[in-house]
Amino acid sequence: LGSIVIKWGSFLGAVINFVIIALVVFMIAKMVLKEEKVGKK
Repeated sequence: LGSIVIKWGSFLGAVINFVIIALVVFMIAKMVLKEEKVGKK
């Protein structure tokens, strides 16, 4: 049971890290797109 709990913990940690990174990348992409639209005008 101990090893299974550790695997679940590392899996959840990886998922949380992925979600955080995805959000950061999404926010940066949004900012870049906004800057490009302003620059074209």
